[in-house]
Amino acid sequence: MTITDASFVAAVRARAAAQPDKVYEPPEFEDPDTGAFVSGSDCLYVEYSPSEAIYVGSCLLGCGLIAAGVDPNKLIQDNIAMPFSRLVKVLNLPLSLRVVLWAEKAQRAQDENLPWGVAIERADASYPLESVMNE
Repeated sequence: MTITDASFVAAVRARAAAQPDKVYEPPEFEDPDTGAFVSGSDCLYVEYSPSEAIYVGSCLLGCGLIAAGVDPNKLIQDNIAMPFSRLVKVLNLPLSLRVVLWAEKAQRAQDENLPWGVAIERADASYPLESVMNE
């Protein structure tokens, strides 16, 4: 599946619509020094799901990228917490600047501990995407 502006935006919107009140919390991880599980501080695109034995979407944009067809394995390692605009360049995703700005606005709202539904509202208010969604 090839990702497009429309498929990515639709996937992000669908995830936010399914969980409009979700406030993102970075996943816990095992501290290699102590073995204790501690709360993460970075927004991550993916996290490991032991029950499924695969990487799954973590933050709103990570969920959207995977739902739109990006292989979750491409979102691990160095790419797991980088800014979205850089991730788009590194993975050579064919997303327009307007969609990248919209996504970054949603990501900033999520990182301010706002619910996903509000994050989308803020992104839509700053970067309306009617023309993108009609393509």
